[in-house]
Amino acid sequence: RIISLKEESKTIIEAGSIYEDEGTQENDTGDGDLSSKIEVVSTVNTDKVGEYTVTYTVSDSLGNEAVEVNRVVKVVDTTAPVITLAGSADKTVEAKSVYIDEGATAIDSLDGVLVVTSVSTVNTDVVGSYTVTYSVSDASGNAAETVIRTVIVVDTTPPVITLVGEAIVTVEVGSDYEDQGTVANDSVDGDLTSKVKVTGKVDVQKVGEYQLKYNVE
Repeated sequence: RIISLKEESKTIIEAGSIYEDEGTQENDTGDGDLSSKIEVVSTVNTDKVGEYTVTYTVSDSLGNEAVEVNRVVKVVDTTAPVITLAGSADKTVEAKSVYIDEGATAIDSLDGVLVVTSVSTVNTDVVGSYTVTYSVSDASGNAAETVIRTVIVVDTTPPVITLVGEAIVTVEVGSDYEDQGTVANDSVDGDLTSKVKVTGKVDVQKVGEYQLKYNVE
């Protein structure tokens, strides 16, 4: 009596999948086909990478045992984890603000939830385009497809001009008027006082109300 394996004696399957054994067949000179009486002992665990065995045994009606046959089942993990961004893939933040990344999550078919590694080039002190790159690998070394978030740092906050002295000044006609000027500061560019432009004119020889306007870019 000989037990014959159906398909190959060594099978490779993906971790997390369902293993369906191909089975065997056995013929005995006296009892004929004994395939339905074959006993199968399987150690296969598709939730864990490794090599497992499926053992087949059978005896005929006289108690004669066939030679034991084994099938080797190799469980492998070739499926990479998947990274999912939290929030949008494109972010716009104001210069000089604090950028708090929303992060990302990763799920692996075998290892479950994984901790994602991120590398950020974001510098909110300088206007420009930056990236946050997310990556992760599972326990079998399968690397997820890299995910990138683009962070655009913009400067939409205008500088602030502050008058030195009072906003309304009274001077005697014929006297000298020396404007005290202004101070200008920008959240990104810093001190812009030297770039302040003044429009308007004061004629101290003529009674009247005059206006000076200060502007900076």
